[in-house]
Amino acid sequence: MLFGLTNAPSIFIHLINHVLHVFIGELVVMYFDDTLIRNKNLNKHLDHLHNILSVLRSENLFAKLKKYTF
Repeated sequence: MLFGLTNAPSIFIHLINHVLHVFIGELVVMYFDDTLIRNKNLNKHLDHLHNILSVLRSENLFAKLKKYTF
């Protein structure tokens, strides 16, 4: 018996596109299972990272930061 989510990468991309649609193309680059936040300036990068994490937290998409790689 299989456990897990069928078509998980496409569901992940669809969810992130829906949640972060404002940032995609300007701050966020999506790959199969990664979300990359890009910027040339460190201070702006930290500000954008804070904005994106607050959006993800408001959508209850993560509970524990120690699960994630920065």
